[in-house]
Amino acid sequence: MQHPHPPATDGRNGAQRRNIVDGAEAARVLGLHRSTITRYLNTHPELNHAREPGRIALDLEEFRRHRDENVNRLMTGNHAGRLFDEARPPLRPAARDDTEDDDTAEAEPAGPQDQTVARLRARAELIKLNRLEREEAVELGALTPVAEVDQATGEALTKLRDALMSPDLDLCEKLAATTDAGEVATILRDANRAALTKLAEDFENDAERGDPA
Repeated sequence: MQHPHPPATDGRNGAQRRNIVDGAEAARVLGLHRSTITRYLNTHPELNHAREPGRIALDLEEFRRHRDENVNRLMTGNHAGRLFDEARPPLRPAARDDTEDDDTAEAEPAGPQDQTVARLRARAELIKLNRLEREEAVELGALTPVAEVDQATGEALTKLRDALMSPDLDLCEKLAATTDAGEVATILRDANRAALTKLAEDFENDAERGDPA
């Protein structure tokens, strides 16, 4: 069974040797902030063994024992010690566990910029899909291109104009044979109705044959 080593002593008088360190080393060993040590020494200057003003020289065991005996761990606000529930600052950053599976890591919430990018990508995919559907419909004959519709409309209007503007000898004879305004209106109305009916029939026949109007 191993026995703990006795504390180091001065060989001349058997007194325990002091472990004197500066402020930075004390902060590292004790796990305290440098400012915490400074505030505590302002309250208990007898613990500072530095001979020069503004410097820190501590006996680690003495300082640790004094704090354990005197610090009120329930005090709040600006205090010389660390609160009972304060976490001791780490001496070095915690090492990352490389064995952690990245697939099981919790995904960080997407920010506004990420959401905007996602919406733009979704809209681009929708536009691409609509274009492909239109191209497929044209190839299958289920959708007529706009240019062909415009051409057919123009030809139909030309045919309608020519039909309405063409001289009709029968119509001219009927109009010449009467001076009654009411009869003239009836003749014109019947003539226009007949012309429009004939054009509608022609358009239907052209559509059935697949010819442009």
